Amino acid sequence: MLTCVSGFVVGSGIGAYKTQELRPCLDDTLELLVQVFSFPRGKVCGPDTQTPCLDDTLQVTGSSITPALAAPVLEKSLCGEVAVSAADPEQSQSQQRIQAVDSKPSPSQQRIQHMCDFILAGATVKANDIVRKGEEEFSLDVDKLITEQKQKVRKAYELRAKQVETSYAIAKSMAINKQRLEKIKARQEALVRTGEEVKVQLAQEMTKQDSPKKFLTQLIVQGLLMLLETEVVVRCRQSDSKVLETCLQDASAQYATIIKTQTGAAKACKLSLDNTTYLSPAPIAGKEGPSCLGGVVLHCQNGNILIDNTIDTRLKLVMEQAKPAIRGLLFPAK
Repeated sequence: MLTCVSGFVVGSGIGAYKTQELRPCLDDTLELLVQVFSFPRGKVCGPDTQTPCLDDTLQVTGSSITPALAAPVLEKSLCGEVAVSAADPEQSQSQQRIQAVDSKPSPSQQRIQHMCDFILAGATVKANDIVRKGEEEFSLDVDKLITEQKQKVRKAYELRAKQVETSYAIAKSMAINKQRLEKIKARQEALVRTGEEVKVQLAQEMTKQDSPKKFLTQLIVQGLLMLLETEVVVRCRQSDSKVLETCLQDASAQYATIIKTQTGAAKACKLSLDNTTYLSPAPIAGKEGPSCLGGVVLHCQNGNILIDNTIDTRLKLVMEQAKPAIRGLLFPAK
């Protein structure tokens, strides 16, 4: 029994392959070739025809090839290789006929080659498109990443610049504030030194006076006019007590005269010297401790009402009230 497959003659017989084992493989191969090359199926060839044909029974009139030869022939038709080992002259002749037929590419092989080339060209275009799209996506991703990183760097730089500006503003403000405080402190120290110098000059002036009686009398009269009491106790330094005793009568008379002149009423005041408590002594150079430049302290109503009319208190009052004028003299505006 012979069967013609795509121009190749295949026989059935006893060989290296059993027909029962080869038949399923041949059926699948023949079915594939029929679908690819569109050969007519079921046409039986006689001994006088050369047309290749297929039959459901795999039979054709003519010479025969054993299944051992059929498998290599099919492999040659599919893979382009010939691997036939003929055991007899009849098989060698069949192999030669197959090689002669296979030397020229058949139209079906040309169609297959054309289809392969077309598919390969399409695959190449597709692969190039994929590569191009991949490169474009890669470029877009790289540009996006670079843009994001640039924005991050820019934001970090802006934040750092803002922090530096804030730190600079804080440091500048602290420096200005420190300078202002140092300036205020220096001016205050200058005012304190001025007050100390005035105290020294006043102490020297008090020692130069021949008689401080007039000065003490005026201090007592000022205190009486502020109290307007009938009985007042006068306190002074212990060194001024003797001089102050001589001032009490004159101070009381001047107080009554002033009240009479300004109000028309007769009002007298009884003055007495405080011999139990005295003011602090005069300041001594190089000696620490409380001191008093002079003056008097008047109190009444058992000490509940008190008028401090000492030189130290009056100096503090003048320094406080005349501070703007003193600052203008010490620190003139530019």
